[in-house]
Amino acid sequence: MTWNIAAPVFQPQVQEIQGSAFITPVASDWPRGPRPTFPWHRPNSQAPLRGHPSAPRPWALPPQQPTGQPNRLLLEGKVLVLLRGPPGSGKSTLARALLEHNPSGVILSTDDYFIVKGEYHFDPTVLGEAHSWNHSRAKLAFERGTNPIIIDNTNMCGWEMRPYVVQALKHSYKVLFREPDTWWKNKPRELERRTKHAVPLERIRRMLCGYERFVTVKSILGSQMPERKQPTETAETLVHSYLLHCS
Repeated sequence: MTWNIAAPVFQPQVQEIQGSAFITPVASDWPRGPRPTFPWHRPNSQAPLRGHPSAPRPWALPPQQPTGQPNRLLLEGKVLVLLRGPPGSGKSTLARALLEHNPSGVILSTDDYFIVKGEYHFDPTVLGEAHSWNHSRAKLAFERGTNPIIIDNTNMCGWEMRPYVVQALKHSYKVLFREPDTWWKNKPRELERRTKHAVPLERIRRMLCGYERFVTVKSILGSQMPERKQPTETAETLVHSYLLHCS
């Protein structure tokens, strides 16, 4: 088919109205019906976008980079590790992880004194004796050069850690304070739910209230056990008060 572009239908008509020229557009009759489709035309579709391989992808995970950070569980040199935190905070789990990465060490806990035939039986009337027993075990471990020595007690107050720190300095051990990195370590209700020793909620709250969070070797060496000035109190009452304050 050929087109005659000189035909009138293709020629625009010029009309002059008051000195202005207007061009009347002329369009040919387009055949009625659906518009023809072509192989390269896809109605209501869009080709998928493909970025260049070198283009950055903000949604993609960054490639894993080798971390140069040292393993916090792997200890170097002679170290005394004083774990700190209320019951149920995850100290014993952390102690086992430390021992797994440092198998030549030892975990010492006052709670071991109350384990009889694999079962825990706490007796507050002999708590002082239990602490002395654990101090003696630690002293022997220092003398033998055991490394690391991990003390798995609550250690809420500085004076509780003093016997261990004194032995550490005497035998040239570094002193490391560690708390479990758990989200519930400061939440009394969750601690009550997780502790294996059935510590009451109110006692946990008191322990957290009296927690000496910021301690140093120097402050521990200068600390002393609180004096009890009520002579009428029985030994059991004193121990109970001790537990409420810093056990």
